[in-house]
Amino acid sequence: MHYLLTYILISLSLDYATFRQNDTLSLVELYIAIPYTSLSYADYEGIKRANFKIDVTIKNQEEDIVAQDKFDRVSFLTSLENAEERALTIIDVFAIPLSEDKYEVSITTKQKDNEERVTTQIEVRPYLYGSLSISDIEFASEILKADTESQFTKGTYNIIPNPERLYGLKRNIIYVYIELYGLSPSKEYSLIYRLMDTMGNVLTEYPEKKALADYSSIREIGGINTIGLVSGSYIINIQLSQGDDTVYTSKPFYLIAREKKLSILYGKEAEYYSFIDYIATPDELVRYKKTDDKQGFLQVFWTKRGEDALLSHINTVKEAERLYGKKSDRGRISIIYGSPDEIKRYTAEPGYPDCEVWWYYGEGGKVFIFSDVNRVGNYELIYSSYEREYTYPNFYKYVPPDIPELLH
Repeated sequence: MHYLLTYILISLSLDYATFRQNDTLSLVELYIAIPYTSLSYADYEGIKRANFKIDVTIKNQEEDIVAQDKFDRVSFLTSLENAEERALTIIDVFAIPLSEDKYEVSITTKQKDNEERVTTQIEVRPYLYGSLSISDIEFASEILKADTESQFTKGTYNIIPNPERLYGLKRNIIYVYIELYGLSPSKEYSLIYRLMDTMGNVLTEYPEKKALADYSSIREIGGINTIGLVSGSYIINIQLSQGDDTVYTSKPFYLIAREKKLSILYGKEAEYYSFIDYIATPDELVRYKKTDDKQGFLQVFWTKRGEDALLSHINTVKEAERLYGKKSDRGRISIIYGSPDEIKRYTAEPGYPDCEVWWYYGEGGKVFIFSDVNRVGNYELIYSSYEREYTYPNFYKYVPPDIPELLH
């Protein structure tokens, strides 16, 4: 079973939360959001139907596979036009018990020859019996009374996860679900919700909630209204106290407010705002080119990365455009990797075109060689020590003999 929700989704998204299973295992819930545009639908009894598979793989730090499973899924739509208008999203959840450790989770959607994958790192911590603690936060887009039981049911509610952790516009309430453990029954406990910025500064502290603990474990549902907040990244922090014990849990989320951030950008800055060719993932680029709502897509894209990243990107592209042209090889490399730590230029050597060697010393070091292969002032990337970039098989023919020796 899956749910269809309405929101802008710029790529396959994955989130998780851990809950107590026993003293040695935690129940890990994986939340996935799939854009309907990633699937192909066929006519089926007057509606649209898509059959697809979801593969889940979990590896430990030694890269051993500790869990792997495959699931068959079916999605139905009344019409593709309606789905496009409402930006429908498929929501699913998977649960697996894991011991304390750090893991890599990969989820792949498959349909015929089409595959999309999302990977994230997760950290599983234990919840010891009798020890006051709070589960991870599960962000939700909706919390509904559970008329029927599903994989989203917790107690008497269906908690519909929000794997993108994106709010604002049509989602004005940030719903959260947590579980409290190790409470002393019949004794008072308190909860305090705080809204913080990404630097850890408290923006709002909400009124303290006090209650008597009926059981040692309690499910807790909360919500925060986004009205009055500006677009950006935030953190929800929750404090649980009972007696002399106090514990915390926190998690970041993203907000798109109603104001248009693009209105503060003019001319070239507005152009650079939408120039995401080199920094978006391949999946994001495909969706960006397909969507008719490019402004909405960019709002989500930059909100998730933050205003500092946007301003840095604009300055980087502006400088690359000034020096090289933003679509040239040198412009592209400088936008992706930043300005090089050192540039060596080789000019007018007999038998060889002009060339440049760019050195980056951080993160293990990178070297890029550009050559004016056709002698028209267009420097092409012919060598890269970074496997993500292409290298000419015969690059050494375009550079003086001493340059390849510098690469060893």
